[in-house]
Amino acid sequence: MYDYIMNKDILTALIELSPLSMTKIAVLAEIDQGNLSYWLKDKRTLSSEAQHRLTVVLGVEGGELVTDKVFFRKTERDFSRLQQVIDSLFSKAKIMPLVKQRVKRYELSDLFAQPMTALTNNSGQRAVIVLKTPIVKDLKYSGELPWLSPVFLAGTAWLQEIENGSSMPFPTPVQLDKAMYQRWKSGDIKVDEFNVLLSETQSVTWNTVIDEAIRRNMSPEQLLNVVSNIIN
Repeated sequence: MYDYIMNKDILTALIELSPLSMTKIAVLAEIDQGNLSYWLKDKRTLSSEAQHRLTVVLGVEGGELVTDKVFFRKTERDFSRLQQVIDSLFSKAKIMPLVKQRVKRYELSDLFAQPMTALTNNSGQRAVIVLKTPIVKDLKYSGELPWLSPVFLAGTAWLQEIENGSSMPFPTPVQLDKAMYQRWKSGDIKVDEFNVLLSETQSVTWNTVIDEAIRRNMSPEQLLNVVSNIIN
């Protein structure tokens, strides 16, 4: 009945990164929480129908993350689970640090104190990742603390280039006003506002237009018709 069943390790990673409890996830997927827990530990089986409901609750369809929402994930400093999701479901992710709006220039310690970042890619997938524990207190003990950057997340890159001559190992962060920052940090993130803020950090090129057309499943003919209608 279902031609695609998600790898259990990936489902486990999604569950562990989710801000929802396993109990809440089980309720939404209409699965007994005990059965779900035992299945994840390989102590019982779970029907393909139940597995399908679970993948839908976790935002996966046809083996890919859906593109009509902004995923909200929380991670510890061990990025192995996040890396699994990026490797399997979020290819060529671009990273952009997110901070509270202010006038003073941001330093690396500020990003450690406010560890939140946006992820996006040309497939139209979106996510906001929060590091559960601020690491600014440990800054003086190590020069290579794991933080949300391409250095520690394989297969990713900064959304923006680092400014020439910058002494900072990150691009200029996207600043959110206080209210929006608090909403985003709690997982209340609207697709439209995410798109607007992130688009402001990028210049629009023909590649941008083509990528958006592909994301919307538009054919070259359809895109040409849209352009022609605008001109006419």
